[in-house]
Amino acid sequence: SNSLSEKFSNSESLLSLFSTLYDKEQYSVAYAAGIKFVELALLQIPKNGHFKSRKYLKQRTRSATDALRVTKLLGGMLDEMEEDENG
Repeated sequence: SNSLSEKFSNSESLLSLFSTLYDKEQYSVAYAAGIKFVELALLQIPKNGHFKSRKYLKQRTRSATDALRVTKLLGGMLDEMEEDENG
């Protein structure tokens, strides 16, 4: 099934994977997980017909807040990764 609840649950798993990898400073894998999370949170989930339902208000708000936070971290990680490559 491709329900919205399932999508939110997938995005939460990706977020916790991202956080774990980020904390371990495994930036390149964390970056990939983070991109996937943001894509799900900002592009795929909002396409769902039930997205605007009041039932999902909390998840929607949290998802948007997390996506914003992760996006900022991803930007910082890009700088880190470029510095690593340039020694």
